[in-house]
Amino acid sequence: MNYPVPNAKGEKMDRLSDKELNVLKYLSQGLTIKETAQRIGVSHHTVNSIVNNLEHRNITPYNYNCTNNR
Repeated sequence: MNYPVPNAKGEKMDRLSDKELNVLKYLSQGLTIKETAQRIGVSHHTVNSIVNNLEHRNITPYNYNCTNNR
């Protein structure tokens, strides 16, 4: 399932997959890339890729409140 969220500038709505949302949630809770990867069952390379893709969309754990989107 995808969840709509505004980007950092609030200009448009982006859609996040469950995996993207979980990455944001765990990183915003202070988990490391490797800990996040273990929690969602992927490699740390995959988490890095997800983070990079989110950053290109101006979405980071620091500007996104994960608790309000479920």
